[in-house]
This record gives sequence, C-alpha cells and structure tokens, in this order.
Amino acid sequence: MSQITVRAVLFGDGDPDGAISRTPGWRGVVDRIGDALPAVSAGGRQIVEREMTSALSGLLGLDVGDILVGGWRRHRALVAAAHATRANPTATEVVQLATHRITTAHRPYVDIIVNGGKVATVHFDLGLTVDLDGVLGTVRQARLVAIQDGRCTITAGLGCEGLEIASRQAVIDPSLTVRVGKGIAILDEERKPSVA
Repeated sequence: MSQITVRAVLFGDGDPDGAISRTPGWRGVVDRIGDALPAVSAGGRQIVEREMTSALSGLLGLDVGDILVGGWRRHRALVAAAHATRANPTATEVVQLATHRITTAHRPYVDIIVNGGKVATVHFDLGLTVDLDGVLGTVRQARLVAIQDGRCTITAGLGCEGLEIASRQAVIDPSLTVRVGKGIAILDEERKPSVA
C-alpha cells in the first residue's frame, strides 16, 4: 500500500512547487510579503519565498490515512466494538461505519525575521473533509484489524493569508489508504506503551 498524502490529493502526480508558484493566490501572497521587505534584496526575497514554500511541504506531507485513523478512534460504534472485544480474544465485531464525515483544519504560520527583527507573519490554512460511505471495519481485541468496501471522498483546500492556493476533490479506496498491519488500537489505553 502506498501512502496517500495531501500533496497527492491536491496535485496528483504533478509538481506541487511549480503548481503553487503559478497560482494567483500564491503570487498575491509573495507580492504582499515583498511589500513588507522593502530593504531586502531580490535574492533575499527569493530565499524568503523558498522558505515559505518549504513550510508548505509539512502540510502537503500529511498522511490521509492518519487522518482517517484519528477520526475512527472517535467513532462511537468502533469504540463500542473495541470495548466489547477487548477482553475476549475470540470475539469479532464488524461495524458498518455507514456514511460519516471527518473534518480537520490546520493553521500553521511562519514568522519572517530579517536581521533579528520580525517583519511579517505568514498564515497557512489547510482544510480537509473526508466523506466515507459504506465502509465496514472489523474489530478484534480492541483493534481495527480490517477495512472492507466503501468509498472515501476527500476534499482539500489550501490557502495562505486568506487567498486560495489550491483545492481539489479525490476519491480513494480506504482499505488501500490505511495500513492496518497488526491492527489499529482504537482505545486510548491500548495505544499507550507498557511500562516495564
């Protein structure tokens, strides 16, 4: 299974840096920052732009599977199945997750400091909505051990300083996106490492 990142949702197989740098929103942000740096050379402004682009990489690298797992750990039916199967190694519960939505927002910022003084703060904004339909989850011993069927539609929007940089919707197979491995612990107490 390959990791599906926000980068893949927003840009597919394309070059995100090139796509971002060509958007009117990004050009508007760069122009605003340039206005805040009147005494900085053209080379210095390019470095600032490169650092802002680098800051975006952290947002673009977010794993959609991790976001799904985080939402499922709060899903009432999965939590109930985890409690019901925790102490019984032979118990299995199949949970129909039906139609549900997971939303998340990330709002990091970067301070631009020149010669020891802050000249600007750049705010980024990433919103994700994950709509799931018809997904089945199998729970054993408080762990999600399998994901079957279903459809997952991800809507992502990336902005900077109130300007849209990119937005896109993608449909994925959740069973190919989330690495189940030996199972995903649903309950908080099951995720904590044991103390020796």
